[in-house]
Amino acid sequence: MTTPDQGRGCLTTSAEAPAPAPAPLRPVGRAGWVRNAAARVVGWTIGRPAVVELRAVLDAYDGAGGGLASGGLAYAALVALLPGMLLVVSIMGLLLPNPANRAAVVA
Repeated sequence: MTTPDQGRGCLTTSAEAPAPAPAPLRPVGRAGWVRNAAARVVGWTIGRPAVVELRAVLDAYDGAGGGLASGGLAYAALVALLPGMLLVVSIMGLLLPNPANRAAVVA
């Protein structure tokens, strides 16, 4: 029998055995203690409902090509703003031919 895995479209079979629990970590010096503490914090954090929901949203964002779309949007905004700024600067140069007036407007 197959069941959806938390509504994400993944299918698991009920005949599959659950993954075995990891062996307890044994500290080896100071670096081992830090690794064990970090592993406990990560293990506790990953299981929180808000983190699980956030990871699901980010997975969907990544699967839909969200990074590519946001990069394209940023590039299009830059390409659209640059000519507009050049237009404003050139009109200001035409309307304010005196360098002293131009400096007063810019400052």
